[in-house]
Amino acid sequence: MQIEVSRLGKYAGEAYLNFNKTIAKDHSLNAMVGSSFEVSNQLEYNIAGSFLLI
Repeated sequence: MQIEVSRLGKYAGEAYLNFNKTIAKDHSLNAMVGSSFEVSNQLEYNIAGSFLLI
């Protein structure tokens, strides 16, 4: 008897936004906004066997 079940999934993502603005040549506005995510799933079964009948 041998049964194997495997499943692997991984998702990852990143997004960033930079903003730079100069106002009246002597003022500046700088901003950064970002997001990141990661999802990981793993499922694994291994079953092995030997049968001996005498």
